[in-house]
Amino acid sequence: MEHRVKVTVLDKKLFPELQAQYCAVPDSGKCPCYNVGDEFMFYRNDERDDYWHMGAGTLIKSGKPDEGVLLSPWHNALWYRWCSFLLRSMGRN
Repeated sequence: MEHRVKVTVLDKKLFPELQAQYCAVPDSGKCPCYNVGDEFMFYRNDERDDYWHMGAGTLIKSGKPDEGVLLSPWHNALWYRWCSFLLRSMGRN
């Protein structure tokens, strides 16, 4: 069965009080991994399963990066939340 999900980053918010309470680096600032306008296309079928390679190659359109934020690789916590959502939307638990 073919499953396809397109994800578009519509907004980014920073809640410093929650970041201070729950993040390993409490003053890390804005997330550098996603930008407003980013678009990702995730596939799950017999030939391709984007869940198992952490979304590599899924970015189809780049948004505008925030000023003053260093670029870094994906955050594992964000990736696991995305995967949970994607699996549910693709009919898998």
